[in-house]
Amino acid sequence: MLALICLIATGCGQGAAASGVPPEEARPSAASVPGAASTPVGGGTAAQRALLRQILRGMGPTSISEIRIVPAPRGSGYRLDPGAVELDMDLRGKEGGLHAEWQGWLVAGAFRDRSAAAGLPEAALLAVPGLEMDVAKETKVDDPLSARSAAAVVRAAARRAGAAVMTLAVVHPDEAVGVDVVLQTSEPAWFLKHRVTRFLNGTARLFGRLDGMSLRVVDADGTIVLQAANFTRLAISGNGVAPEFAGCDPFVHRGGAVSDPPPCPVGGHR
Repeated sequence: MLALICLIATGCGQGAAASGVPPEEARPSAASVPGAASTPVGGGTAAQRALLRQILRGMGPTSISEIRIVPAPRGSGYRLDPGAVELDMDLRGKEGGLHAEWQGWLVAGAFRDRSAAAGLPEAALLAVPGLEMDVAKETKVDDPLSARSAAAVVRAAARRAGAAVMTLAVVHPDEAVGVDVVLQTSEPAWFLKHRVTRFLNGTARLFGRLDGMSLRVVDADGTIVLQAANFTRLAISGNGVAPEFAGCDPFVHRGGAVSDPPPCPVGGHR
């Protein structure tokens, strides 16, 4: 199981992006355009359900198994408008974890903004297993990039980092796009220690102009060794590495580790 660390999150002390990430198998795919959504949607009004289905169509296939639009609970500690609603999401079994939560963040952020634009009740809270968070904070994506531009930047950064792009999907919950990328390497320890930072530096100019990015790194067998995700509109991010690569973790974590990680099983730069 990957160890997941919360970096920056609204409500991080309430458990935001703090669930474990089960090992997953990433399958090769040519997916780059969202497809039809099949996630069941319940509760709310007909207008709210229709809007949520539009957003899900822009996301394509997800690991969200069901979404319910329910009245936001009173006395939750959040300042809520009368009539505010909460999105309750169920995530699919082994496909859950950080990547599924990232998909939920994108859906909730788009539903919040598009509900406001349509004059629908405020979308204030998002609940997934083990996490409830405030999504009412007004944060926008400035000067959104096109899907083509975002994909080109990601592919160029992967080439410079020396990784193969296993899958690259650009999702469209609304006018701001999200990038979902899986990179493959035959040398996971070396790549985590020395090349992930190069990829992130190559994609740095995307941040603030995307809805968010999900990055997964897999080894030659397709097993995930690193996951990282961020979402602009909720100012939230998280990441995790497989335990055997804890010493190769490319991210700096606030608060320090509980115990020293094992050394990374690679040497210095070649």
